[in-house]
Amino acid sequence: MQSFPVDQYSKELFVKQGIPQSNGNTWQMFIYPKKFTYRMIREGREFRVDFDLTKPITPPAAPWGYNDE
Repeated sequence: MQSFPVDQYSKELFVKQGIPQSNGNTWQMFIYPKKFTYRMIREGREFRVDFDLTKPITPPAAPWGYNDE
């Protein structure tokens, strides 16, 4: 697990955008052999998404104008 607490730049940006409650955010990533978890926590709130790494998906086509050179 790796945690990323909100930095000073982001705190100032959240205040400017009118969402100072985000100043307590901590983002986390968990990496397991078969699962990747993204989590955001702060006082009174938790958001979590689990990705199943055992089920590959077909990536979408390259966007218009993309050049792989």
